[in-house]
Amino acid sequence: MGRKFLNFNEKFLKKLKSGRKTATLRRGRKKYKAGEVVKVICGKEYLGEALITDVRYITFDEVDEATIREEGYRSKKSLKRDLRRFYGNFGENEIFTLIKFRLTPRRRK
Repeated sequence: MGRKFLNFNEKFLKKLKSGRKTATLRRGRKKYKAGEVVKVICGKEYLGEALITDVRYITFDEVDEATIREEGYRSKKSLKRDLRRFYGNFGENEIFTLIKFRLTPRRRK
């Protein structure tokens, strides 16, 4: 089996390159593991590889200020608005996979 990917909308390019986005919420239970290395693509641009540093399953209600910042947002409201654009409507008890990652320095462009 090939290496896994983390794909991002191109609107996150600057935040990913600058290191301001270090986490992503994915709807449902996704199969990523801490210690895993994945390829990162933003829009059509390959950014290199990232090390997954932590994976947890949380409800949207459990999203805290630290997660909001790591996602690259300033408020839970704006995070929720964008997640609804990607995933459609969801409730506060919806399960998300919180994936924390670090772009590997030698691969960052």
